[in-house]
Amino acid sequence: MVMLAIYQLYQEMQYTKLENNQFSHVTTTPDDAETSMFTVVFQFPPHLLYGAKPLSPAYLSTQGRTDVSIVLGVPTLDERTESHLRATLYNLIENMSAEDQSDTLIVVYIGEEDETVVERIVQQIEENFAEHLKSGLIDIVAPEDSYYFPFLQDDLSRLSKQNLDLAYLMAYAHAKGQFYVQLTDAVLARPNFVRNMRKFALVQMALNNIFQPTWFVLDFFPNQFGGKLFKGEELPYLITHLQTFYKDIHWHKLIKSFIESTLCRKGAEECLLQMSTYWQTYDILLFQRFGNSTLREKLRLLSLKT
Repeated sequence: MVMLAIYQLYQEMQYTKLENNQFSHVTTTPDDAETSMFTVVFQFPPHLLYGAKPLSPAYLSTQGRTDVSIVLGVPTLDERTESHLRATLYNLIENMSAEDQSDTLIVVYIGEEDETVVERIVQQIEENFAEHLKSGLIDIVAPEDSYYFPFLQDDLSRLSKQNLDLAYLMAYAHAKGQFYVQLTDAVLARPNFVRNMRKFALVQMALNNIFQPTWFVLDFFPNQFGGKLFKGEELPYLITHLQTFYKDIHWHKLIKSFIESTLCRKGAEECLLQMSTYWQTYDILLFQRFGNSTLREKLRLLSLKT
């Protein structure tokens, strides 16, 4: 009870701070339906039940683009932003056709609690991608620092925070497109990658057999963090799983455990045999990680362009 009272007092202080804080920013205010869809899948962690502010973004820049085919989720941290995020966003955009750009949304999630850090990252994006922010191709979202629950901060490992970040990003993005693709801020994409992912996903949906399990994730970057495509309508189930088992478990294992515990209704051995159906892999790598040489070359080309 004492801890609850302390935390509620902390929340009241945060709300006062938010009301008087110019940092909180929304370029285009989402409508009530969008806000509702953002928060309703998110009421599970206990510290989020004592007020709505931890669910409201500290920073949100959006033109309200929705009903796209594919949403690309790009989480970023300050430690890699300057060298990776700019090159990644340029690469993603230049490898999309004009048609793909009009049917895609890139959501940059800034997983930082320090307002000055968030502001600096936002400024970098605005300076380099003003046209794409204005067109609605890029959204930027950052959570309230209270989202990370202050009493757990000292114990919040990299893996735990990563899972909480992904849950927030997915909750924001899940209703904005038919498919959601988890990426990182350190990838290079092949030309027409959006078109290839969309086509493969639609074909796999058309091939669904009512007598067989359907796919849950399509993998375009096997054995790596990013390149995983999900159906937008199914993300809330995965979000709840991430929130429940977020602590110190790699998100690859969490996807697998979700499939095993939720989708597979048979024994472990048969579930293992069916895993390739639930988790399907594309036969061509559509992404690659930045190496030192590829990153230097990409940044060199960007400097020539700008």
